[in-house]
Amino acid sequence: MHVFVFSILNCILIYAAYLYLKKLKSCECVDHDYTNKLAKTEHTLFVLTSISLILGGLELFFKPKRLYNKYFNLYLACSYAFFLVILLVDAYFVYYTYHFQRTLQPNCECANKWQKYYIYYQAIMNSLVLFGMLFAIYLWGSVLLRNPNAISIKDLKKSSAQSHRILYKY
Repeated sequence: MHVFVFSILNCILIYAAYLYLKKLKSCECVDHDYTNKLAKTEHTLFVLTSISLILGGLELFFKPKRLYNKYFNLYLACSYAFFLVILLVDAYFVYYTYHFQRTLQPNCECANKWQKYYIYYQAIMNSLVLFGMLFAIYLWGSVLLRNPNAISIKDLKKSSAQSHRILYKY
């Protein structure tokens, strides 16, 4: 339950940062090119976070045990695709935040609000996630290159079934 509270709070903060970026159109000491791109990326992150929050809630509410056995490969492919889209948007967000920070004038009073620091915090966290994922992909790839039969779909189905049995026990 605390994950949903954190996700809802995160959605609210992302939306507040998006509104802040939209209000910077009237500010003359910012580069509007990167501000607009950052606002679009922030809006995309808001939509993706909202979708993942809704899907996670539906999954916990309906407890689709049987769906995992029948459509496991499709579910896995869709999950990986959604995850890769989020990582790609995170990478763009970090890139645009870096350029936003570089082009922002230090004495710009209309841009010095708490949302600016939240955007910086978000970019730092997203970059840590990106580097962590790249490291995990590197480790996973090195394991698979050494032993291609180390991980199979059968093992993934078994571990998924065990985790869902534990998760939905009560």
